[in-house]
Amino acid sequence: MKQPKAPFGAYEPNLSNKKVRRAVAEKLANLEAAGFSADKPKQIYADRLSELIGQSNHDLGRYIRSTCLIQTRGYKKSAEGPNGAGFPISYKLNAIGFRLLKDKLKDFDDLKVEAVVADKRLATYAKRHVDELSALTFNYTDKNGRLWHGLQNIPRADKVAFWRHHNLPFNYDISACAPTILIQLAHNVGMLELLQGPIHAYINNKDSMRARIAEELGISRQHAKQILNSLFNGARLAKNNFCAIYRDLPGPPVDKNRRMEWLQSDVEISLLKTAIDHAWWKIGRKLDVNTKKGAVRWNIYFTAERTVLNSIVRYLDEKGLQFFTEHDGFRSSGEVDTDELSGWIKDKTGYDLQIEREEETPLEQH
Repeated sequence: MKQPKAPFGAYEPNLSNKKVRRAVAEKLANLEAAGFSADKPKQIYADRLSELIGQSNHDLGRYIRSTCLIQTRGYKKSAEGPNGAGFPISYKLNAIGFRLLKDKLKDFDDLKVEAVVADKRLATYAKRHVDELSALTFNYTDKNGRLWHGLQNIPRADKVAFWRHHNLPFNYDISACAPTILIQLAHNVGMLELLQGPIHAYINNKDSMRARIAEELGISRQHAKQILNSLFNGARLAKNNFCAIYRDLPGPPVDKNRRMEWLQSDVEISLLKTAIDHAWWKIGRKLDVNTKKGAVRWNIYFTAERTVLNSIVRYLDEKGLQFFTEHDGFRSSGEVDTDELSGWIKDKTGYDLQIEREEETPLEQH
C-alpha cells in the first residue's frame, strides 16, 4: 500500500536507516557537484533539480528542498528564455541547513559522509569527459574569443583533488591578469602615468584591497575579487537589480542597499573606477570604438587574453607538458619555470605579466 505524504514541515528522514542516510548523502553531493552556492543564485529547471535531489512531491525531495535551498526567483514564462522554454527558477544554497544536515550524518560511524559526498562530486565531474581526461587532451568551445570547457566550472573546493587524481597537479595563474593587461594597453595608447596610479596601486596591493572589501561587506575574498574584476570590465555600482554586482550581494534588499552604498562611497574604489573608465576611454579613442559598451570591452580584453594564452600553450607544447587551460591560468602535468614563462610571454606578445604558482591544499579526506 502506498504510504501517504507527510504534511509539509512534519517529515524528517529516518537517519537510523542506512539506505536513507546514503540517499541523503548522495543528494547533498549532487547539490555541491551542480555548483549550488550560498553566495550566488543558480538557475535550474524543475526537472533537472528533481534528478539531483528527488521530486518535490516525494517526502525526501521536498525535505531536501526546504532544508538546503533558498528560492530567489520563480519560473518566468518567456520566449526569450533558453531554447524558448522560459527562465528557470533560481536558488541559493541554504548554508546553515546544508551544514546541519551533513553534521547529522556524521553521527553515524558506518557512513563517512564527507567521503561519500566528495567521491560522488568528483565522479560526476569526470563522467562526461572520460576520453578527454584519459588522453589529457581537451576539446574547448570558442565563444566570443574565449575558450570554454565544462571542467572549468568545477567548484574551487574540489579542483585540487580532481586535478591531482587526473595527473594535472600543478596550478598556475597570471597575477591580476585583467588589470595588468588593461593598464598596459592604456599605457601603449598614451594614458598619462599620473592617471594610472590607482590601477597600479590595486595591482600591487590586490590582496589587501580584496580583504578589506570582504571584511566590510561580510563576503568571501573570492566574491570581493569578482566585484573588482567586474569593475575592470565596466560594471556599474547601482542600487537596482539591473546591476549584476547588486544582485549578487547577500541579504535582503535593505542589506544589499547598505553594502552597495558602502561600495559607492569608498574613496579607494571610486579612484580605481575613475582610472579604469579613463583607461578604457583612451583605448576606445585610439581604436575608434565605443568602449562604454560592455561587449566592446570584453572583446578587446578577450582578444588580448587569448594572445597571451596562445603563447602559453606554445610554451607548454615545447616543454612536452600536458595541460588544461582556464582563461588566465592553466594546470599542468609538470612544474614550470615561472620566470622563464613570463619572459617567453613578453617576447612573444609584448605583455609584461607575472606567472604565479598557486599553492593548493586539498580538502581533508575523512
